[in-house]
Amino acid sequence: MKYLIAGVPGAGKNTVLDELKKLGYTVCDADEEITRWENTDGTPAERHTNPPTDWFQTHFWNWNEAKLKTLLAQHPTIFLGGSASNQDKFYDLFDKIFLLKIDKNTLRHRLATRTTNDFGKHPNELADILSWFDWFQDDMAKRGAIIVDGNLALDKVVSQILAEVNET
Repeated sequence: MKYLIAGVPGAGKNTVLDELKKLGYTVCDADEEITRWENTDGTPAERHTNPPTDWFQTHFWNWNEAKLKTLLAQHPTIFLGGSASNQDKFYDLFDKIFLLKIDKNTLRHRLATRTTNDFGKHPNELADILSWFDWFQDDMAKRGAIIVDGNLALDKVVSQILAEVNET
């Protein structure tokens, strides 16, 4: 079974993956394994450490299709955590999709205080995230993602996910 754990930056995807790994599940952080910044033509781009406001209009955080399909083929059961500009192209590869839904205050707090990743700390990055925050969460819900309250304690979030997984 293939499971996607999606959410905006700061939703808790990596924290949930870490907990699932401790429980013995196979997990993959898409940001580390299959995702890269790309220009509008699909060529690789370096992440801009001080992005101008319009940088995010011409650069996209995309999953590499070949890497994703190879990864999923290698593991009969896997939890993939991540979100990407082009992820909707790949929803059919997953048996279940979970959305860690959070509120904007939680988003701001987590991005400002997290120590494992600097993305979202720059004001222009935060502004970009907030520009698609509501749309992303609404779109995932409309597409049938299983909504998990990412504001809850970690054990409750993981329990909700595993309850859905054990139904299959």
